[in-house]
Amino acid sequence: MHSSGALKQVLATAICGQTQFMLGANVALNSALLIQEAGPDGRLSVSQRSWAISVTFAGALLGCVLAAALAPPLGARRLLLLLMPLAAAGSVAIYCGDGAFGWTVAGRLLVNTALGAGDGQARAYVAEVAAPAQRAVLSTAVGLLLFVGQLVGLALASVWRWPLQQLACTCAPAALGALGLLLLPDTAQWLMARGRDEKLAADALAFYRGQDFDTASEIDNIRASVEEAGAPLGRTWRALCRRSALRPLLLTAGQFFFFVWTGGFFLVVVTALVVGGLPLPLDDYQRAMLVPAVALLGTPPASPLLRRAGRLPLLRASGAFSAVGCATIAAGDLLDAEHAARGWLALGGALVCLLPYSTLLTAITFNYLGELLPNSVRSLAVSLVMGWFGLLVFVSLQLYEPLLGAISVGGVFLVHAAISLLQVLYASTLLPETHGLTLEQIQQRFFDTKPQTAPVELETANGDRARVYSGRRRKGTPLAERRSDSGGCDRLLRYFL
Repeated sequence: MHSSGALKQVLATAICGQTQFMLGANVALNSALLIQEAGPDGRLSVSQRSWAISVTFAGALLGCVLAAALAPPLGARRLLLLLMPLAAAGSVAIYCGDGAFGWTVAGRLLVNTALGAGDGQARAYVAEVAAPAQRAVLSTAVGLLLFVGQLVGLALASVWRWPLQQLACTCAPAALGALGLLLLPDTAQWLMARGRDEKLAADALAFYRGQDFDTASEIDNIRASVEEAGAPLGRTWRALCRRSALRPLLLTAGQFFFFVWTGGFFLVVVTALVVGGLPLPLDDYQRAMLVPAVALLGTPPASPLLRRAGRLPLLRASGAFSAVGCATIAAGDLLDAEHAARGWLALGGALVCLLPYSTLLTAITFNYLGELLPNSVRSLAVSLVMGWFGLLVFVSLQLYEPLLGAISVGGVFLVHAAISLLQVLYASTLLPETHGLTLEQIQQRFFDTKPQTAPVELETANGDRARVYSGRRRKGTPLAERRSDSGGCDRLLRYFL
């Protein structure tokens, strides 16, 4: 790939990743708000603080509804360009209100609506413009900016009042992101899904892949993938109900369930419960920095694995490590409160669980968000999956405290260990291996339902040969040639979808 094209992909990742930076800083704001408002200078009551944090999830869900309506006609780039000033306006409202309850709730609702609408769209844009060999690494870099935003937000909150932290950590990246998005083109996949001029799509491909890239062949593949899903204009919801779109949508939604319930996600939420008994010389802000710091330290060594290894082996490894870590936390909880090994077992289990969660599971799950969903309905499907993710988080958080009270921390993490083992089974039987394939090859190889003509062998990014179909299959061509190598449960699921 041309070096200028690779650089443009990295720049696009940094520009779209400003949404993730703001999201991470907004997560840090929850901790900062609780710490500062509980102090002597706090202005919010306990119930008001609860509302100020709960509006995070309400805004995220509202943002997903907004994205579902606007993303198909506008595309990811234009929607992100619209959302950047919206997020900045919310942070200005919070700062001008000086932390007053009404201004805080209204401003946070505005900020989180913008970030909820932009989260999945930013990841989808990066997935569409990235070369197959770089897609996993660039997707990981987008997620990494979330942890960077958390650390920067917590560092600023330790010296500034939280309204000023919100203003600085939202307005600056929003301005940077908006200016950068003005310089980027719409993706070829969205342009063709909306029936735009194919020359614009070819120019977009050349922008990111270099002038010597075979745009004609890629345009043919994108056209075939769009035609598979049906008419592109005005029928996005109808196309989403087709089996070729519904099946990857359900598989992606299922993976997000495992992402939430394999232990790492809730370990972030209840870190204080797990490691609170350790005699660590850290203040409240430094303890809150533990999780993003672990993620930042673990991601660079994991990047070569994401680039060279397949998704499924790493996903299975992540589930296995998570099961061991959660079981170790549960074992520590069974010890007496005075036992010297109790806290250290919890810390060791937390690290074993957190490292694969933050470096492998998060990257692969959000990578699937861009890879599995078809070109013609990706904008809408991403919004639906992110809405499901937000709803799942909200409901799960409401259930979590009663679960802790009923079966204790140890019992809850045994549940996480069991679900982690189910993640291994899910990856082994239902999910497809997408490493090294273009988005069009993934759709044609695993999810197309139209009969197709003679197969064409294409060389993937890692040098393997992939058998891809570009038209209608000849009568008598074995269906097995188009099936994924993910096992019998995958074939069973085809009958129900």
